[in-house]
Amino acid sequence: MEVSALQYGIWWLSNLLTGTTIFRLVQKSMIRQYPLFFSYLVCYLLRSTGLFFILQKSPEMYARLYWLSQLLDVVLGFLILWETYEKIFRHYPGLAKATRWLMAGGLLGFGSAAGLASLASQPWPRYAVLIRNMWAAQVGLLASLLCLLSYYFIPIGRNTKGLIVGYSLHVGAAVVAFATQLVVGEAAYRWVAHLQPVSYGVALGIWCW
Repeated sequence: MEVSALQYGIWWLSNLLTGTTIFRLVQKSMIRQYPLFFSYLVCYLLRSTGLFFILQKSPEMYARLYWLSQLLDVVLGFLILWETYEKIFRHYPGLAKATRWLMAGGLLGFGSAAGLASLASQPWPRYAVLIRNMWAAQVGLLASLLCLLSYYFIPIGRNTKGLIVGYSLHVGAAVVAFATQLVVGEAAYRWVAHLQPVSYGVALGIWCW
């Protein structure tokens, strides 16, 4: 598997920005406020660094672990949304309870689908479809969150607002990238392959700011 100099650059820039964001959270003593978001960033940094070294040693193993790492990434993304909903609706117990059940049911359903996909002899295409659908579900959750904020005029702080904006960019780019790969094919996917890591870099820039 060939990796261009641009891909290497984006890869390591994302790791640098992730490390910077982690440092900023520690510096501002915000880990207790956003423990799941902090865990997501740490997992991303470890996953990205590990995959880089695996790619150098065994491209075949990298191809298999890539989809599993993407599945882990999107599952952890649900936890970010969970934490965001909990923080915003902490004074609205009815809404908070409803969203807990919604996300718990979604995670259970997608987790069952992932287990069934892993039983197939070649589960990677199924993982790709599952991951795309999970990203799409997060788009729906983010859209619902924005609608609830507008309808109930719920005020949110600067940090939470930045988290929502940055993660929305990341999720939207992921949906476009996966949909292009699955629907149009690899040839067209090469044109949008950089969209997801670039959007993540932009999100990190927002979170660092």
